Amino acid sequence: NGNLLKANKGGKAVIDKNTEIIADKFEYNKLTKILTAIGNAQGIDSLNKVIIVADELEYNKATSVYNAKGNARTVDSLNKVTIDADEIKYEKKILKYTAYKNVKVVDSLNNFVTEANKVIYLKNKEKILTEGKTEITVEDKYIINSTDVVFLRNKKQISSDKHTTLIDDKNNFYTAEKFRYLSETRLLRGSQINLITKNKDKYFFEDALINLETNKIQGKNLEVNFNNNMFDNKENEPRLKGNKALSKKNETIVSKASFTTCKKRPNNKCPPWIIEAKEAKHDKIKKTIYYKNAWLK
Repeated sequence: NGNLLKANKGGKAVIDKNTEIIADKFEYNKLTKILTAIGNAQGIDSLNKVIIVADELEYNKATSVYNAKGNARTVDSLNKVTIDADEIKYEKKILKYTAYKNVKVVDSLNNFVTEANKVIYLKNKEKILTEGKTEITVEDKYIINSTDVVFLRNKKQISSDKHTTLIDDKNNFYTAEKFRYLSETRLLRGSQINLITKNKDKYFFEDALINLETNKIQGKNLEVNFNNNMFDNKENEPRLKGNKALSKKNETIVSKASFTTCKKRPNNKCPPWIIEAKEAKHDKIKKTIYYKNAWLK
């Protein structure tokens, strides 16, 4: 009835002076105002410097919404963000991207790569939201695995209230129940932090601030389970506790400290001996602990 227009040999659809679509085939429905482009489809939003490519691309003229399906990709050259996914929805009027399935977001401005099953990018707010399991590679140095992550691009901040793991370029492994990472300062803030060092020492902090560049840690309610071979006796279970701690590359300083090498006993029974001190300093190079105002029990 004159409401369907088809072009089967390729070409270009010019929507307005800032919007055009190129493809192998076109179908335009005048009633729904939906243009379907199939095969090597490419949508160009020259106003916002955005290019969308996909196997199939739908454009709703009434709402200015693109739906890209199959090998979909959006390239935002203005903000240096590229999104790859099975499907991408781009709402031109509000500058919102929603990507579904096998999503990979490359933020070349901040050197972040994000992979998730669903990602929302709010361009006006410079906010990236993920839903479900998420993996983020930061500057090819740190790998973060978390859930429901919020990335504030202007603040260069990543955060989540869910269980998170992080592996750094020194083979240290961190877990946290919630975290906030600031990429400019390389600072990681989190609660219930567990750290397994490359030497297999295990640190636990109730709350801590960590500089991933220098490995300096400030935290409270510390528990350290050292490698059993720390004092050349694998039968030992050396451990150190304290209410505040400052850990650097070569030393850890703990206030209100307690230390023992005795094996752990059932039902958390007191060890046969323990040293308590106002302050303890662990020299990681010498594998020696120094005490101030100490008591041996």
